[in-house]
Amino acid sequence: LCQYEALKHISFPTQTIGKCGKMIPVMVISVFLGTKHYKVQDFVSALAISLGCAMFIMSGDTSPQQGREGESVFGVLLMIVYLSLDGFTSTMQEKLFHDYNISSNEQMLYVNLASGIYTLIYLLGTGQMSEALLFTIAHPSSYAAALLLSIAACCGQITIYYIIKNFGALVFATTMVFRHVVSIVLSCIVFFHPLTVYQWFAGSIVIGTYYVNTIWKRKRNSTAFSEEKDEATT
Repeated sequence: LCQYEALKHISFPTQTIGKCGKMIPVMVISVFLGTKHYKVQDFVSALAISLGCAMFIMSGDTSPQQGREGESVFGVLLMIVYLSLDGFTSTMQEKLFHDYNISSNEQMLYVNLASGIYTLIYLLGTGQMSEALLFTIAHPSSYAAALLLSIAACCGQITIYYIIKNFGALVFATTMVFRHVVSIVLSCIVFFHPLTVYQWFAGSIVIGTYYVNTIWKRKRNSTAFSEEKDEATT
């Protein structure tokens, strides 16, 4: 609700740039809940990737550099609430997978059922339920569009739960941030949009950070493996 409500007060490019900071809330909430422990290098990598993606989106002709007039503090606050709740959701989903023997389909069913109930209460409480019903009656073609969107969302959620269950909430957040850059690159390839110097620089930051982070993880894993081997021999 916060994500869509924020669009009434801020522009879509502003919201997209805000979503580039998804990794930070996930890491902070994971540490707070005790599900994961991160080193300083992990936070530095997350910050560098977030800033690089934001710089990539803000520069160039593929996305507006400025939001529309009327950007409000309330809209920014809604985005902060959205990012915090989104980070909490993916972290709790990972915790449920880890602590309980629950499948992706079961968690998907219960989460969407609860979301449907909360949305229904919100629509009834704000008086928007009648407007929504009247809109569908006046535009019957909306049923087909809603069905296609539901199928696409279902396929997307299956992928999301698979990533969270097998790789964790941080990998999911990183994937969601990186997809914004990929979508712009694909747009440049398909529609022949040239990349600016700033976009090349921002892309280098993101790719370089991924590369360095991978090296850190390999060193960390090799060190942990050698320590376990030494303990086993002694």
